[in-house]
Amino acid sequence: MAKGVLVTADNVYAVADRLAQHGRAPTLRAVRRELGGGSFGSILPFLQNWRRSNADCEAAEVVPAESEMDPRLAGALDRLFSAASDVAEAIQESLTPASGQKADISPEVRQELLALQKIAMEQIGKLRHERDDLHNQLSEAQEELEELRAWRQRAVQHMRKVTPTLVKKSA
Repeated sequence: MAKGVLVTADNVYAVADRLAQHGRAPTLRAVRRELGGGSFGSILPFLQNWRRSNADCEAAEVVPAESEMDPRLAGALDRLFSAASDVAEAIQESLTPASGQKADISPEVRQELLALQKIAMEQIGKLRHERDDLHNQLSEAQEELEELRAWRQRAVQHMRKVTPTLVKKSA
């Protein structure tokens, strides 16, 4: 996340409202740009809440609901993140003695556990990065879809405008 950028619900809501009022779609990328930074993963939940509370706003529909993500991808990400978190948590618990008890772990085992914890934490970091990349890709795809929908709408409007003229000329 960029230094000095605090991603809060209020910040995201204000930016999304401002974008929608100006006729621009409040996509992840657009909100992030207006905020001046922030991770897609930290912005997305607030943007999804904004979308749910502004369901009547047509521009809000370009932000995908979490359920729109391919369920296989969402499930795989959840399982990976959960497994990595469980490993890191188990290692941390094994290194922290219960209150009033002295840890009964040899220095070698302790070093191995610390090394495993470091690996697990690195994996969690990688998974978070992958998740943010996937959110970014999803945002880009949504923006492209939005542009295609706008182009299609303009084409339909143009066809509606020129069809009567073409029908008259052919008659």
